[in-house]
Amino acid sequence: MTIEQTISQISQLPIDDQLRIINTVWDQMAGESATQLSEAQRVELDARIERYKANPDSALTESQLREQLKARREGT
Repeated sequence: MTIEQTISQISQLPIDDQLRIINTVWDQMAGESATQLSEAQRVELDARIERYKANPDSALTESQLREQLKARREGT
């Protein structure tokens, strides 16, 4: 079975089952080295955390981010 066929079959399942599959795959991936940060990624993440700590008001809420992305998509 191809990945496309598998995805097609999964997409026909109820949402609860799809979420269960996603969570299972995600949990399995969490233990693999592919999810490990490189040193450059770790340094960048640490820098971003420090910038946030220095100015927490600069962060966007999820709804603010969604609004900005929607506005960009709509060209406004």
